[in-house]
Parts: sequence; structure tokens; C-alpha cells
Amino acid sequence: MRKLLTAALLIALTTASCKHSKPEGIMDPNTMAHFLYEVHLIDSYYQVQTNYHYEEQAPEIKATYDKLFSKYGISKADYERSMNYYAHHNDQFHNIYAQVNDSLTALQQRTQALSGTSTTLEDEERHSIF
Repeated sequence: MRKLLTAALLIALTTASCKHSKPEGIMDPNTMAHFLYEVHLIDSYYQVQTNYHYEEQAPEIKATYDKLFSKYGISKADYERSMNYYAHHNDQFHNIYAQVNDSLTALQQRTQALSGTSTTLEDEERHSIF
């Protein structure tokens, strides 16, 4: 009876630990946060540049995202798979976006500190993206 309980406990622990492991090809949380930070910078940049008329610069926007995917060594499908994974793991997704928010807040503070110089937010964004 004791051996049966020990075996059942081992199986339960093994099964539970498997549920918490990330599938292969999912970006780690820190990398995902850095990637999303850059996605938000790109989106903001093109919102300002195009006044929300993205179709006018679609090839340039696509090329910018292609560079970002290349920089991180992932494909659009890898990104979408990671987003889907984290969307189903709310605690991790919340932590990722807390890190993104912290990074965007820090950028805003740096930009405000530079407001007396010739450096603009767009210059800061371009520098951060590439």
C-alpha cells in the first residue's frame, strides 16, 4: 500500500511539474517584455508619422517589423505562439506587461528630461528600436 501511494505521489508531482513548463519555441518572459517594448515603440512611431493612416507606409512598417523579428531571431508565428501562450498564463503576462510599462515609463522620463535639448522623442525611439 505504501509503495502504491509513493508511486501515485510521484506521478502527481511529475504531472503537475509538466503543466508549468513552457512549450518549446516560446519566448522567455524577459525577452518577451523587451520585444513588446519595441513593438509599442514601433506602433507609436508610425501612429505619429502616419496620423493613423498605416496603409500609406505599409511596406516600411512591414520592413521595420521584419527587422525586429530578425533582431530577436524569431518569426511572426513564433511571436504569435508566445502571445497565445502568455495570454493563457495571466500571472506571467501581467508580469511581462509590468516590465514593459516600467520601460515605457523610464523612456518617458528620459524624454522629459531631454526636452530642453534638440533630442526629440522620435530620435529616442529610433535609437531604441535599432
